[in-house]
Amino acid sequence: MKKEKRLNLILTVIQQNQFNKKQQIVDYMARHFGVYYSLTTIS
Repeated sequence: MKKEKRLNLILTVIQQNQFNKKQQIVDYMARHFGVYYSLTTIS
């Protein structure tokens, strides 16, 4: 997945949900999209 598309997906997920930790974002992406990101990618 291209970097720009990945960033747009992450930003959309963050805007639609309330996350307190980066790990919650990683878990959400894996659960709903089957895409695994590292914490470094999310930051």
